[in-house]
Amino acid sequence: MSSAETLYSVRVAFPDYLERGRTQTVSLPLYRDGSLAAPTSGTFSLYDQGTETIVTGSVTIASSVATYSISDTDLGSTLSLGHGYREEWELICADGVTRTYRRDAALVLHAAYPVVTDQDIESVYTDLSRHRGSTVTTWQGYVTEGWKRILGRLEGQGIFPEHIVSSWSLREVHLELVLHLVMLDFSKAQGGRWMELAQAHKREFELAWKRLRFVKATGDDGVADSDDLFAASKGVVYMNQPPTTSWGGGWGI
Repeated sequence: MSSAETLYSVRVAFPDYLERGRTQTVSLPLYRDGSLAAPTSGTFSLYDQGTETIVTGSVTIASSVATYSISDTDLGSTLSLGHGYREEWELICADGVTRTYRRDAALVLHAAYPVVTDQDIESVYTDLSRHRGSTVTTWQGYVTEGWKRILGRLEGQGIFPEHIVSSWSLREVHLELVLHLVMLDFSKAQGGRWMELAQAHKREFELAWKRLRFVKATGDDGVADSDDLFAASKGVVYMNQPPTTSWGGGWGI
């Protein structure tokens, strides 16, 4: 890309998790100057873990975003689960220049999903909604951003989120991270105790991450490998192993 060309940003927080045997729509939003920058047209291609093309075709521009519908037959049972797949978006941008964007993808049996809702947030702080102002009517933006960060951290530590069978295991880390993001946002306008709460929830998130344990399923059938628990940053945690770290002290809220 020439240094004289306009730069467009894409929002990519983690690989696209494509579910095997299910029709699904993928998208790639382009941004410029804080707003969506709609391409005029383009082509989408999905490649397997080698160089073979699984599907290719023209994109649809919906609400200023390039999208493509992948059919269930395109992601059939003959394809291997795991990382190594690749999306290529060849888009003609508003300035008339064709740009190609690549995004990592993974084929999964079941995509990971968050287990935190607005109700969970307000069960911790029952009067929190009255502090968010008239323009924000839901905590969904914070929930989504927190979930993106968790998936990105798992990927960064070499953990395939789809392998986590016990999704509920992620509830504590997700809730603490969402509360941190909420309080941090409030602190920008209201300062005071909101920054203290933001810092407290960040500490609680990091502590919760250290004690995060989950059941894994790495096979093609989605069945748990064993009853052993795995840690986010360590190997197997055996249930007859005594704890080696104290979680007491002055870290709490």
